[in-house]
Amino acid sequence: MRRILFLLLLTAALGYLTGEGIAQPAKAENQPGKGGSILHAVKARGKLIAGVTENEPPLGFLDKDGAFKGFYIDIAGALAKKIFDGKVKVEFVGVPVEKWLDSLKTGKIDILLAPLFMTEGREKQIDFSVPCFVSGALILVEKNSKIRNDQDLAGKSVATIRGSIWETIIRELAPQSKPVPFPHNRDALQALEEHKVDAFLQLDVFVFYMEEKDRNLRIVNLQPIRPSPAGLGLRKGDKEWLDEVDIALLKMMRSGEYSRLLEKWFGKVRGEFLDMALRKEIKLK
Repeated sequence: MRRILFLLLLTAALGYLTGEGIAQPAKAENQPGKGGSILHAVKARGKLIAGVTENEPPLGFLDKDGAFKGFYIDIAGALAKKIFDGKVKVEFVGVPVEKWLDSLKTGKIDILLAPLFMTEGREKQIDFSVPCFVSGALILVEKNSKIRNDQDLAGKSVATIRGSIWETIIRELAPQSKPVPFPHNRDALQALEEHKVDAFLQLDVFVFYMEEKDRNLRIVNLQPIRPSPAGLGLRKGDKEWLDEVDIALLKMMRSGEYSRLLEKWFGKVRGEFLDMALRKEIKLK
């Protein structure tokens, strides 16, 4: 929290806020590898390499033409515009959950934009941006299922995504259930539709999206399970790159740009709720 307060004060002290919006900070020299920061490597390369989720609409997904779309894809584009003076120079790389952290640590990507919850174990391996999303999990079942609450999961098979935080949470939430990990959302959904599992535990915004899309599916309880803050993932120890990302995100939040993206991808009511939860989390007025 001290870091967030410091960055909020820094944006104001450097005169970022203007009557017409938010002014750009002075650009660092374009020296590849200066100080070992990814920021300089990105500028020297001429594009941002962004790791994203590709099968979690509306957060990140491939459309019918194979193009990346979604909330996190727009965030990546906005970050690139701030780095490259208004030009969207981004290469998107789809990264499965089990490779999120390794992709950062090995340098395959510059930044990870996904529902990356800020757990103690992850914080030992990578750095997180300021929280940019607050969310929990929901249970998805077939419309005619007799499952009405998490207690009903006892003895039931519950699909999760391998390597996700929900794989651990389902074992704590319903220890008598039978977790069944899948590599991708589409595999878990197919298993649910084919009656191979009884339920699917996944991120609430994804579950809302799927229920709206498929009327044969139903959410068990509208109260999210274990709501927690999530941030963007960055390589450990690169303070210059972390500061660049953090300040860009806070500027987007203060200018209203972030709120507009939330409304675009989650709808007005849900977008306002997510925005309110996020502002409460980072104490942003």
